Amino acid sequence: MIVAGVHRLPEYARCHRVGEVEATLAGYARQVPPRELETIAERIRYLFDQDGAYQDEEGQHEARELHYATARDGMMVIKARLDRETGAKFAALMEPLAAPCPEFDGEKDSRSVGQRNADGFAALLDLAIDSDGVPRAGGQRPHLTITIDFEDLKRGLGFLDEHGMPGTLNTERAITAENARHIACDSEVLPMVLDGDGLPLDVGRAKLTAPPHIRAALLQRDGVCSFPGCDRPPGTPDAHHLVSWIDGGPTELANMTMLCGHHHRAVHSQRWEIEMRDGRPVFVPPATVDVNRRPRPGGKALPAQHREHLRDLIPTPRDPAGETCWARSEAAVS
Repeated sequence: MIVAGVHRLPEYARCHRVGEVEATLAGYARQVPPRELETIAERIRYLFDQDGAYQDEEGQHEARELHYATARDGMMVIKARLDRETGAKFAALMEPLAAPCPEFDGEKDSRSVGQRNADGFAALLDLAIDSDGVPRAGGQRPHLTITIDFEDLKRGLGFLDEHGMPGTLNTERAITAENARHIACDSEVLPMVLDGDGLPLDVGRAKLTAPPHIRAALLQRDGVCSFPGCDRPPGTPDAHHLVSWIDGGPTELANMTMLCGHHHRAVHSQRWEIEMRDGRPVFVPPATVDVNRRPRPGGKALPAQHREHLRDLIPTPRDPAGETCWARSEAAVS
């Protein structure tokens, strides 16, 4: 680290001040970690060569890149090199969104760092896609589109014998009906009648599976996540139907609860059962989690404190009624 710091000095400093710089860095090396020592070396270099430091920043900006592609298995691969300013923004957003969430029994988060980062990035996308500030495409706000036969969606089949996965994303990648049911819990459903060639004959009106007034009441009762042990989760909450909306479950408080994205996926993938007892959700774990399947009372996680910082970095999300999501959730749980 010391050698690298000296090597980056301008020629004048390397010839006349190298001993002083080495002694300074050696003194700090016994007191601070390597990353902080690197920062000190950069500051020393800046004192000697401000123009060179600025040129380095400009060079980093020119070298910026981000690539993404869909792999053969359908997963998206992302590779990026970001300049310092953009990297700092990204880290500031990701740190709270990728923070560990305790399990229902108080155990530490079982996800790897990479998995938490991926979930945090997904939460970041949810925040952005819910924002009014994101540019529109074709007159519509950015959104995820899933096309699936309604009967397949009702049956919740993961695969069909003749046609493979029944659902299709707007990227033309396939998706299982079970995953489509998870997404449909809190989304906008647009009924459409197709002919034998798959062309639309009639299009109905889009309908929210969790309208704003229901979400406000859920936030008042459940906070932003009712899963046992969840405490101040990141991201935007999902309104989950206990009896699926697709199966005819009513969109009412007695059949819904609020879940963070992480625990919403866990409820669907692990097949937790949720019951309403005395007006509060009670969670029954699957046998794979608890062989005795002992019911756990739901909690009431409050909005994470990092939202105060995120609102300065991300445009304020709004719901179809025009009320800001931040204001709605904070007023509901206060």
